[in-house]
Amino acid sequence: MANTINVSKSLNVTVASEFIDDVQNNHAYYVFAAKHTPYANNSDGVILTPGDSIKERMRDIYDDMLFGKRILPADIKALIKRSDYVSNRVYAQYDDTDTDLFSKNFYTGVEDGSNYHVYKCLYNNLGANSTVEPSTTDINPIESPVDGYLWKYMFTVNSSDMDKFGSADYIPLTPNNSVVANAVSGSIEVIEIEEGGLGYDNYFAGEIDTVKVQGDPLRYAINPTASPDENFYNNCLMKMTNGAGVDEYRVITDYYIAGAKKVVVLDAPWSANVAATDTFEIFPYVEVYDTGGQKQTNCVARGLVSANSGNSIYKVEILNAGSGYRSANVVIRPDAGVSVTSNAVLRAIVSPPGGHGSNQASELHAVYAGITTKFVEDEEALTPDNDYRTVGIVKDPLFTDLVIRLNQANTIGAFETGEVVYQHRDIPLAGTVSVTQNNAIVTGTGTFFDPGLEYGDYILISNGSANFFTQVDYVQNSTILATTTNCTFSATGATIAYVMPSAFGEITSTIAAGEITVSNISTARLSSSIKLIGGESFCTSTVNTAAVLPVSINGRNPNNFNTFTQLTKFVGTLSSGTFIEDEVVSQDSVVAYSQPVARFHSGNSSTMFVTDANNIFEVGETITGANSDATFLVSAKYNGELIKDSGEVVYVENLEPILRSGSQTETIKLILEF
Repeated sequence: MANTINVSKSLNVTVASEFIDDVQNNHAYYVFAAKHTPYANNSDGVILTPGDSIKERMRDIYDDMLFGKRILPADIKALIKRSDYVSNRVYAQYDDTDTDLFSKNFYTGVEDGSNYHVYKCLYNNLGANSTVEPSTTDINPIESPVDGYLWKYMFTVNSSDMDKFGSADYIPLTPNNSVVANAVSGSIEVIEIEEGGLGYDNYFAGEIDTVKVQGDPLRYAINPTASPDENFYNNCLMKMTNGAGVDEYRVITDYYIAGAKKVVVLDAPWSANVAATDTFEIFPYVEVYDTGGQKQTNCVARGLVSANSGNSIYKVEILNAGSGYRSANVVIRPDAGVSVTSNAVLRAIVSPPGGHGSNQASELHAVYAGITTKFVEDEEALTPDNDYRTVGIVKDPLFTDLVIRLNQANTIGAFETGEVVYQHRDIPLAGTVSVTQNNAIVTGTGTFFDPGLEYGDYILISNGSANFFTQVDYVQNSTILATTTNCTFSATGATIAYVMPSAFGEITSTIAAGEITVSNISTARLSSSIKLIGGESFCTSTVNTAAVLPVSINGRNPNNFNTFTQLTKFVGTLSSGTFIEDEVVSQDSVVAYSQPVARFHSGNSSTMFVTDANNIFEVGETITGANSDATFLVSAKYNGELIKDSGEVVYVENLEPILRSGSQTETIKLILEF
């Protein structure tokens, strides 16, 4: 026998939510533009479907990549499908047993000036058409007396979020904090009538005749026209419809006739001063039995009776939705004297875990992430020339060739080429320490190693001219600990600090005194204030913020790595002719298969930008256009700012060509379904 499986739809919501959290808090994601050359056969007549092989998804994308912009926390939101209110439509109601709910119109949106309110349908009046759009932002369920619908207000989208993330098909999810905070877990807002039954004659509407019969606050005489049969209204619910006690309700525990008086006995006194001639209604009490064992507050309901259909139950009115239910049985238990010929069959619809509105992403099936960013004119690294026909998302690409100018006054030691450099925060610890070269024991004076430090913690010991960066092996007591490596110098009165490091990159060169070049840089771990420590040299330093460019990539300010260019840049002299956009350019080579070849993107008399550069272009050599015969003498070369094939390309979309301009801004809206 084959196994059967069911992957919950909630998993899609969870994955979408985790992706959004990842973008906002954990990793660096960039929207990139790529491919300035036409699709197949030098034509854009057919937009090709992106491939998903390693070559197509990584290498080809990186070869064609032009520039990118980081997705900031404000640039991404959860989305749900848009469902504008339509009159005379039957909206599906929420039902905890409906396996196809998310494929139905069970919520709607209503424009209200510059706002857009979203409501979930809790009850559709037995499948009736909705004729009145929901309104108000009351956190309690909203009943429409005209069409009988019951709605739950969920959240409001303001015009700013709608303009940025909304479309004809999707709207951003912007949970209302008040709705979330006031959601009631395990409530029962609706009791479904599966069969209305017949013969529920035990209903009545009238006036109070006498209050507190014989001084008893539980006994009230009602109209003489009430039923002549004792016990007839037992286990019914009496609700006041006017007077000081309007909307109060009590269960009738007994009904008897004493002389000319017809008396009801209630389960509890009225809270208000109910007076003679105040009106009331009596209907069958709908009993809700907790079967989940976690009920906190009783659900109270009454069955409304239709005289036009054999005194059947046509609606169950919820007077208190209760709380804490996981499951429930629902029954009406009329007195034996009531001529019920067919029992009503009722079913409680329990709210989702946490209550309606508590987890709006899950309740409204937010399986989409909306990303919106703008390529603004010639902003930073975003070249305004040529065109592009591919956009995508790359996660955690690594930057390369970042030049950092160091504050030499704060530098202890010297960085080494090839070592991993960490950025870090450090917390100076109390006291001083003594260390011995080639020994792992650290002895403190006025220190509190125990319980402050533990195995694996990073520490930095410094004597002012040398550093020792290591990890704690064990703590013996408040003044003695051992490190995982031996100290590199001897000192007394040295300082000790607790260090929180994160890998920043790898030093590829020390250009000059006070400068280092770093590669393999992950922006997800980059802070705005960089303090550095070498993993092998133990050199510590800070960035020289007084420099003209404290940090730079290819001579430009990286501006917190919010943008990048991936074009290969040549600096030199245009010797002759004019290059043609997208043409093949090359340098001469003795060996044909190693000839440097690329695609011309843009340029001027002193600069050339290319993509898809293969083999090694040499400084001091001439680049020639295959079609234009234009020539350019190279005096300097700068590769793209990302390490090719680094990170992970997670999304690719091919488009009609989009022409760039220095006076044009393109808004990129991407929708990812999970």
